[in-house]
Parts: sequence; structure tokens; C-alpha cells
Amino acid sequence: LTPSDRTLAMGFLRGLLASPRYRKLHAYVWMNLAQFYFGRQKESLLMRALKRSQTSSDRIAVYRALAVHYSEENLPVFQRAYLDRMIRFYESGFHFKQAAWAFRESGDLLLRRMAAHSALDHFLRSLEIEGKGPTAGRSSLGVAISMGMMNKPGLEEKYLKRALDNARKYHLDFLETRALSLYGQMLMENNRLDQAKKYLHLSLESERKSKKYVCGRDSLFRLALIEEKTGSKTKAISILKRAVQTGIREKDMAGMLPVIAFLADRLIVSGEIKQCRNLLVQMDVLFAPYHPHYFLYHYLRGRVCEHQGEIDKAASFYTHSLDSLRKRLPDFSFGSRSFWREWLHSLYNHVILFKLSRYESSPESNFLVDAIRLHEEKNRLITSCIVRRGSRALSLIREERRIQAQYERYLSDQAVSHDDLSRAGSGMDRLLNQYREIRELLTETTGMYPAGTSSRFNLAFFQSHISEGCLVLKFMLLEEKVAVVCLSSRHIHLQFLSGERGNIINDVIRLVAPLDDFSRGRVDYLRIHFDLPLANALYEVLLGPIKKNLEGIRELVLIPDGDLFRLPFDALVTGFNRGGSSSEVIFSEYGAANYLIQKYSLSLASSLENLDRDYTFSEKNPIDIAAFGGPVFFGGDGPAGSRESMLLKGMSTLPASLREVRAVRDLFPRGSCRLLIGESFTINNFRRFAPRARIIHVATHYMPNMESPWNSGLIFSRDPSAPSDSLYLRANEVQHIPLQAELIVLSACESSDQRILGLTGMAGMLAAISENGVRAGLVSMWPVDEYSSRILPTFYHQYRNHRDSPRALRRAKMEMIQSEITIRGTGRMSLSHPFLWSNFQVFRFRR
Repeated sequence: LTPSDRTLAMGFLRGLLASPRYRKLHAYVWMNLAQFYFGRQKESLLMRALKRSQTSSDRIAVYRALAVHYSEENLPVFQRAYLDRMIRFYESGFHFKQAAWAFRESGDLLLRRMAAHSALDHFLRSLEIEGKGPTAGRSSLGVAISMGMMNKPGLEEKYLKRALDNARKYHLDFLETRALSLYGQMLMENNRLDQAKKYLHLSLESERKSKKYVCGRDSLFRLALIEEKTGSKTKAISILKRAVQTGIREKDMAGMLPVIAFLADRLIVSGEIKQCRNLLVQMDVLFAPYHPHYFLYHYLRGRVCEHQGEIDKAASFYTHSLDSLRKRLPDFSFGSRSFWREWLHSLYNHVILFKLSRYESSPESNFLVDAIRLHEEKNRLITSCIVRRGSRALSLIREERRIQAQYERYLSDQAVSHDDLSRAGSGMDRLLNQYREIRELLTETTGMYPAGTSSRFNLAFFQSHISEGCLVLKFMLLEEKVAVVCLSSRHIHLQFLSGERGNIINDVIRLVAPLDDFSRGRVDYLRIHFDLPLANALYEVLLGPIKKNLEGIRELVLIPDGDLFRLPFDALVTGFNRGGSSSEVIFSEYGAANYLIQKYSLSLASSLENLDRDYTFSEKNPIDIAAFGGPVFFGGDGPAGSRESMLLKGMSTLPASLREVRAVRDLFPRGSCRLLIGESFTINNFRRFAPRARIIHVATHYMPNMESPWNSGLIFSRDPSAPSDSLYLRANEVQHIPLQAELIVLSACESSDQRILGLTGMAGMLAAISENGVRAGLVSMWPVDEYSSRILPTFYHQYRNHRDSPRALRRAKMEMIQSEITIRGTGRMSLSHPFLWSNFQVFRFRR
């Protein structure tokens, strides 16, 4: 509108307000009048519209307008307040078309918090209401993103296709471009690289046709990563340059700095130092030194200096980079599959390798100590960004809910009258200010460590607490090399392994690849094979170079790194017996091998810092063991709804877990075990009894969130007295339950069979438990079945005698290796198959 038209329109609307004849339309008039204002004035007019609303339809229309307003103002907690009001109207029986939009917007807000489980519920509700049209297209895309985070690639692909079909049918160019790009990303993550390239090119073509910028820079960046993976490094650099040019041209500067930094890094690797210097100058011009990601500039300057042989100058830049990173740590938030995680790994690994190379050329031990501390710091930093960030996010969510509840009171009829809107307005202003202060917690400038220092970990103090006969092995994956640090009470030794990192990791993946046949917790062991020669070769690569350090050792504490967490170390083959196998006994050939577990007690840990913490138990009325299992999902009439049915698709009520926890109960004296199974297996009962228990045993399904591990969770039975989502206990909630057990046993069946085998799949839950007072955990690395669960009774029997979990697990595994059982009536089967007995691993959280 022109200024004169605007004045006429506002005058016309105010004329309608002045006439009692149009009182029924006043809510809509105030809403239209609010479109001519911004900020607090617009909010005030929308509040007047809300007070003039005479029908439910009027209120819903105003709620939507207010939700849109707060979305534009970037105040999600207040946006959520009105979306919740719309949703409550719908659930009370008043059905309206805008409900699909409200559920979808709520799902988008939950996705920002990476709460995939709750977001999925809202998106599916939206699709139930409106299965076609623009809203359905965006909801389908939201379902796909949620499914991807929850490690369900099949369903993720299904809903991406549905979003694409919807976008093409209704000519939604923005949705089509974004869906194609995300489809390409999903295919890339599943190593379907040729198809991924096809969809990313389609995304770029769709964006070009629509002549509107959507996500071109990101699509080009993903294409470059694919070319990098397939070995086309020159082509990858060319595409990266296009990505940078596209981002600068479209002024898409959010997330631009790491893309430029990645290009600069590739140029250094290719030896194109002059081009890299020019790019760094451009980076310095585009981004101020106080930018949260500016530490990459100093790091790359160090890389250039190192490449040119200016070692002292490179060391100075690396120190500056790390100090800047520590200071800006609170600005970081990313998921476990994020490109940022790879950046931090790359940065730290290169600086660690730089320190170790100086140690090899110089007798100064401080370089080695610095390298170990930096590796510990890297683990701590990534845990802080992924897990402890979840704790901070959870606290923020709780505070948001408190403010939202108070805001609702201001909006109630009792709090806001026709004559006293100003008092409510001032109260809402105060709440807005409180909310903004809470949001500022996410950008506070206090770093993880003081500037100029690295980890607070004291290596000498740690060594003094290592017992005789114990050796700590810390593995470090560093660019193309793998290093192992041997720590005993008397010495420290560094050893680089002979194999390249890529080859070692490929061998690890090959060894555990047969486990991909696991489907929904069941597998035919007759079809899967454990490669004994490969397990022996891995033993020689990983532990062969340090055999001299193993003399006189009885216990190994292993700190793997990256994909080494997928490896069952105790199943590495140290040699072979002369005796042959028996054709009459299935799997007898595996009894001819000697395994690492037969020589040492083994346990795992995530870091030296965790191992250095003390353990205490202070409960006055303790329970020896609290055993939980046998979740009940549905009521007597079947599934609780299509959404829950999809979330729990393929999950059984785990009858084997009921037998398992009952068997555990029988191992302990009557009255010392608290058994909570079936309908008693609720989150409320877990919160009530688990903090009092010395041993906690949980046998249930584990639902991962690959992008946001702190939102992964354990499945419990539905509690009629709790909210509708009470069957899902997230890792960030477990983190705040005051557990102090000396041992927690997680006998969990994962809900998916790909990409989460190994302890990396349990990363969120393990990290959350480690933040409590729990001393150690016995965790399953892949789905538990009737065979692998046989190890638990023997383990508990040994543990009750010695209170030493690694020793108890070793004896239980050795007994199982030497055991045979009868199958199919007359046949005999040896339990020496490593995939039968190497599932459970002891994970140490404290000293």
C-alpha cells in the first residue's frame, strides 16, 4: 500500500471498531489492524483481538496470528504457547483445519532442539489431520528428518519421497529443492554415493529453475564431500569454490566460515599455498575476530606455516587457535553426525600429531604429555557440545516451561480484563526480558578452560593410582596414523602402529560386518561368520607392537577412539590351538582359537579424566539390586495410536527380558532384590528405586538418536498417571537422576540394525550415566538374545563373590567359551562363537 492508502485502510478499520454494529467482527478487525504495526505495538493489538474473540474460531485465528508474530520475533517459547493452545482446542474435540499447521510448527520447534521422538509425534499428528497439500508436504519432510535422527533410514527415505511427490503435485518449489537436497544427504550418509550425486544435482537444477535461493551452497558442499570420498580431489576443490562463491553472492553467511575453512584445508593438502593464503585474506575480511568460528583462521594459518617449515610460528598459531576455541566453546551446539564434529576431530588430531612429531625429534617429554592432554580435551569438548549441551538445553526447556505457564496465567480471563491490559502488558514485558536473559546463557563467554591452558587432567597423579599388574592403553586416531599410549604405575610409552588408520578401521568394520544381519534383536548365528584370521591380524596390528609392555600384566583398561569402539577387543585372537574341531559340534572350530579375554581381564573407558574420578555410595537404606524389564506398550484394546505404533514398530514386549530379570532376581537373597517388570516397569518407578540400588539391571529396547545422542532413550511401560510420552526416558533426563550404583547393567535391544552396533551407538546414554555417580556399566554392544544373555547369571555369581566386574566378566566368558548346549533335540552347539559371548563389555565411569 502507498502511505495514503495505508492511512485510508487504518481509518476504515478504526471506523469499524467505533461501530457497535460490527462488534462480532472486532477480533478480525484488530488482527488486520495489527498488520500495520511491528514489535510490541503489534503484540498489543493482537492481544486486544484475543480479548474481543467471541467464538472458538475467533480465538484460533488470533492464536495463529500470535504464533506467527512470535516466530518472526524469534521467541519460540511464546510461539509454542499459542501453538499448544491451538492443539488443546483440537484435542478437546473442536476440529479445525489449522490444527495440521499447529502440529507441524510445533514439530519444527522440537526439531530445533533435536528432540526427534517428540517432533515425530507432532508431524504424524499433522499428517493425520491433513494428508495432502502444502502442510502435509512439510510435515512429511519433518517426519523424514526425525526418522533419520532416530536411525530409521528406510522410513526416512519413504517420507522424503512422499514430501517430493507432494511438492511436485502442488508446485512447491522451495519444498522440492530442500527435499531433494536432504534426500541427497541421506543417500550420502548411507554410502549410496552415485544416487546422492543425482539428487543433489536435481536440487541445484530445481533451485535454478525457481530462480530463488534455497540451499544451493549446502547442496554444492555435499557434492564436494562426495567427490572427496570417491577420490576426485581436484573436482572437490572446484565444487567447493562454487559453494563459497554461491554463499557470498546470496549473502548466506550463516555457516559460511567453516565451508571456506574446509576449502582452505583442501588447498593446503593439495599444496596450493598461494591460493590458500588469498582465501585466508578473504576470510579475514568477511569475518571479525570475535566470530565464534574464527579460531579456524588461526588454525589454518598454523597449517600454512607448518607446511613452509616455520615450526615455532605454527606452534604459536595452534596455541592461539585452541585458546580461541576454548573461549568460544559455549557458542557450539552440534549433533554427533555433524560436520562440526569432524572439524574438531581434524583440528585436534592435527595439533596432537604436530606435538607427537616434535616429541619424536626431541627428548622433551612435555610434548607427549601435551598431546595426551589435548586428546583428552578433544573428548571432553565433544562430550560437552553433544551431551552436556543437552543438559543445558534441558535446563533451558524447564525454564521456558515455567515462563510459558506464567504467561498463560497473564492471558487467562481472570488476569486480563478489558480495563487493565496495561498491567498484563508490563508483566509480559518482564517475562520477555527473562526469556531473553535465559537465551543469552547459550552465548556466554566463559570457556571450558582458562586461556593458555588445556585439560586440567594431571597425568602423574593418575599414574600413581594405577594398580600393579594393570595397564591402561589409550588409542588415538590421528589423520592417517594410529598411536597407542601405554600407561602403567611406573612408565609411559608411545607407539605408532604400523598400519594406516584407514586400513585398520576398514578391517575393524569387516570383522563386525556380519552383525549387520541382526534384525530387531534376532539373528541366525548359523549364517554369520566370525573371521578368526582377521581377528588375529587385528591383534597383531593393535597390540603386537606393544607386547613388551604386556609382560606381567593381568588387567587391561582400553580407551578406544572413534570406530575402535565398535571392536570387541576381548574377541581378538592371540593364536590357535593344535587341536582340530569336531564335525559333530556346531561352532567347535571357534574353540580352536585363543582369545584376548583368556589372557587378561578387560574393561573400557571413554577417557583418562573419567577414570580419574572418585566413587562413593551414600544411600542409608540401600537395595542390593533393582531389576527392570519387560516393557508393556499397549493397553487391552491394542495400540495406543498410529503414531506410537510407528515409533515402536518392530519392537516386541521382550519376553526374553522377563526371563532374564527373573533369573537375576533368583541369584540374590530374598528381599535384597527389587523386581519391577511389566506394568511396574515405569519411569516413575525407575526414578524412585534406581537411586537407592547398588546394582541396577535394565532389560529393554534402546531407541537411538544419531544426530542428538542426549535425546536417545530407553523404552519403559506406559504409566497411566504420567503424560502420554512417558514410555521414553531420554539420556539427558537420566543425567539428572541421582544414580550412585557401583554397577549398572544395560541389557538393551537396539531398535535398528545398522550404524549403531558398538558402544558408539550408546554414546548418549553412556555419557549421561557417566555424569551420575555410577562407577561402572555392563553394556551390550549389539542386540541381546537368548544365547548372549546366558552370560549374565555366571557374571552375577562371580561379581557377588569379588565385586570386581572385569574379573567377573572374564570368568563368565571363559566358562561360556568352554560350554556346549543341546539344540533341536539331539544336536550339539559350542558357545565359543565370539558373537555369542563378546556382546557384553564392562565400561568404567570412575576409579
